[in-house]
Amino acid sequence: MNGDAPKCSKCPRPAIVPTDPDTGQALCLFHAPVDQKGMTPKEFQAQVLKEIARSQEAGEKYCNLFSTIFPAVDFRYAKFDHVINFNDATFTQDAEFFHVEFTRNAYFSRVKFTQDTDFREASFTENAWFRDVTFTRNVDFSRATFTRKTDFGGATFAEAANFFRAKFTQGAYFFRTKFTQDANFSRTTYFECADFSSATFAEAANFFRAKFTQVAYFFRTKFTQVAYFGKAKFTQNADFRQANLGRAFFTGATFEKADFNLAKFTQDVYFPRTTFAQLVNFKDSFFEGTSKFEKTKFKKVEFKPLIIKGKVFFIDIDLTEVEISFLQTDLRQFQFECCQWPIKEEQFGDREVLWDEIAVDRLDPKTSLNYRTRKAAGYAEVGDLYRRLKQKYKEEHNEPEASKWHYNEKEMFRNSDKRRKNNPVSLTNLYYLSSGYAERPVRAFCALIVLFVLYVGVMKCVPLDFNPPCSAQASIRATGQVTAQVQIQAQPQVQTKIIGLLPVTAQAPTKAVEQAPAQAQTDEQTKRRIVMGINIDITRSPEPIRKEGTCTKRLMGSLEHILGAKNPEFEPATLWGKFLNILFTRLVIPFQAIFLGLALRNKFRR
Repeated sequence: MNGDAPKCSKCPRPAIVPTDPDTGQALCLFHAPVDQKGMTPKEFQAQVLKEIARSQEAGEKYCNLFSTIFPAVDFRYAKFDHVINFNDATFTQDAEFFHVEFTRNAYFSRVKFTQDTDFREASFTENAWFRDVTFTRNVDFSRATFTRKTDFGGATFAEAANFFRAKFTQGAYFFRTKFTQDANFSRTTYFECADFSSATFAEAANFFRAKFTQVAYFFRTKFTQVAYFGKAKFTQNADFRQANLGRAFFTGATFEKADFNLAKFTQDVYFPRTTFAQLVNFKDSFFEGTSKFEKTKFKKVEFKPLIIKGKVFFIDIDLTEVEISFLQTDLRQFQFECCQWPIKEEQFGDREVLWDEIAVDRLDPKTSLNYRTRKAAGYAEVGDLYRRLKQKYKEEHNEPEASKWHYNEKEMFRNSDKRRKNNPVSLTNLYYLSSGYAERPVRAFCALIVLFVLYVGVMKCVPLDFNPPCSAQASIRATGQVTAQVQIQAQPQVQTKIIGLLPVTAQAPTKAVEQAPAQAQTDEQTKRRIVMGINIDITRSPEPIRKEGTCTKRLMGSLEHILGAKNPEFEPATLWGKFLNILFTRLVIPFQAIFLGLALRNKFRR
């Protein structure tokens, strides 16, 4: 070429277009518009390959195809052994890179692919740079292999993006990448860090069976429509902090460690059969739609959502060995179906509890108060959790669950104050021992029997006045006309009392004594009176007699006092005995009977 030939304004190559009508610049073969190159696309492609070979033979560090304007190109099965710089290039037609092999660094930063792009089964042995690249039409990287660092940061995928079975041996960076339509990352493998931070998925994002061997970053990633992570495996930490997820599926996914802090689930989210091997953090996350954790396996969970507008379902989950915290959580929005809770042993049996209570019990009492406060809450906070659970199930008319969490709530109230717990006669302790907070009918019945036996024993130890049988009193107090014949031995020292007799023939007893035959006075065996034909011993007084009663009389009298009978078998003879009698029969035993009734009612409700 003539040395005086004009040079390209963008590179040192000779210009074939002296003046571009659009830019007013001189342009070479590579920078000239497609319609001004003066050759067919196939001939231009041959010139590109020739330029790559020339730069490699000349020992240049890379082949500079910067800002090149490409017509339709077909590099299928090509092998590039030299560093190629495609930065800012424009592919105006379809770009075929099927099964192409880049053994050195490949630079595609800010490249514009205006038509369909095919990188299927492409191999990038060294670094691949696709920063801020624009794919206007469909792009296919299925089964592509990226051996070294791959950077799609700031890239824009205007239509479908397909990375099916792609392999990223080292870091894969999709920071701030925009996927306008469907993005398919199913069965992709990430052997090093996978960074999708601040990426935007406007349509479906498919990560089915994707494998994340190292840390996976979805920090502030926005999934507008559907995000599917079915059977995905996160071997290391999965960072979903402040992520915005629409409808999300994690069916059968496996997480070693997951962080959903401040994540937003704006639509329905599903975690069926998901496995969280270690800690999963949902602290301050936002659930707006329905969230389902069905047959999910947890190990340790920080579950402290900030806002829950929808429902969170826990279905068929074994929580017995799960360190899951619900503190500062609106548990009224949770639905627990067929869940197995941790079991805590206590004096009168086992009860189901939340992990938060177990965490309080496991605190080291030797640590400082501030440290303990940071590690776990106290019994009062856990009691508030139980209270909300009880209220939730009452609103749903689920009495079995309401009874269970009511018992736990009272336990936390009892344990929250050491003075209350250590005082054996505190009202809360008595409520607990007597009936299990009106939730244990067997305990309430046993306590009632013990109180009755104790009451009988107390009545055994105090002086008692036993009343005569009701039949004798009725005979003495008989009404009507009575014909009485009294034969009494005339002894001045014997005094008789007839109480309760109605008037009969006036002065009948006195006249009978004065007119009695002499032989009757000598009969020492006749010492009785006859009233209505019934012989009553003259020595039996109808007055109450203080003496010892039989066991049957004490039992019957105790029952009569408890039931409020008018004429019980006995009456306490002392003031102290009367006080104990009233204490047991009018306060302690009736209240225990009420507790028994409440416990039976709660039991039948279940």
